[in-house]
Amino acid sequence: MTHLPIHIAHEALLAGPVQFRWQFPFERKMHTFKGYVRNKAHPEGSIAEGYCDNECLTFCSMYFHGIETKFNQVDRNFDGSMGRLNSGLSIFTQNVRLFKGAIDDVLNPTEYERIKWYVLHNCDEVLPYIKEHEEELKRQNIRNISKEQEIKFAEWFLRCVQQMQEEESTEDIESLLNLAIGPEKYVARYSGCIVDGIRDDMEEIVVDLNAKIQGRENASFIDDESDVENGACSDENVEAEDISSDDEIDDDSSM
Repeated sequence: MTHLPIHIAHEALLAGPVQFRWQFPFERKMHTFKGYVRNKAHPEGSIAEGYCDNECLTFCSMYFHGIETKFNQVDRNFDGSMGRLNSGLSIFTQNVRLFKGAIDDVLNPTEYERIKWYVLHNCDEVLPYIKEHEEELKRQNIRNISKEQEIKFAEWFLRCVQQMQEEESTEDIESLLNLAIGPEKYVARYSGCIVDGIRDDMEEIVVDLNAKIQGRENASFIDDESDVENGACSDENVEAEDISSDDEIDDDSSM
């Protein structure tokens, strides 16, 4: 480890900043030039010809309209939106690009309640009602307010919005009422999606989780085996001590 605090500092003192003497960019460029070689008998000519062709194509591609080039191609993780959608509620303004291969499914009660609570808890228009319900639970001296609110808020919010609709029906209240009713239980499951340039692949996440769980199980199995071996060794030591003590007793009695 002496290389880090001594040799690197000494090297920077003698040679200066690393960006002026780093060979990695040049090695990458040389790798690109080696890819231009078609005639191994004349590699220099092949590299020069390939370089000229690449420069000509790059220059001409700037004037190609309606043709996808590296200057106007869409990003790999583009979600298909140029901004937020014009929707009524803030939580539904985010665009998303779903993967292909949807599977029809029915949500179980646990998934349904979790999805409903997640949507309500992350909607800006519902935050005042969440605070109001939290204050009401505090007045009732509820211990675990967060857990109680997660269970009972959806039903309380639906009653509150229905009462507001009876008093005054507006477009905002209609949007809140549709939100309070909740989603459908019949859904289409996708293997992943792209949001804000971030790719979320559920299959990869499941594989990583299974690998972590398997690693923990193997580690616990190794610990159990070591405990068993240690216990067996201790039992053997105890038996050996008992045998040696019995031999000593027999020797004393014979004397």
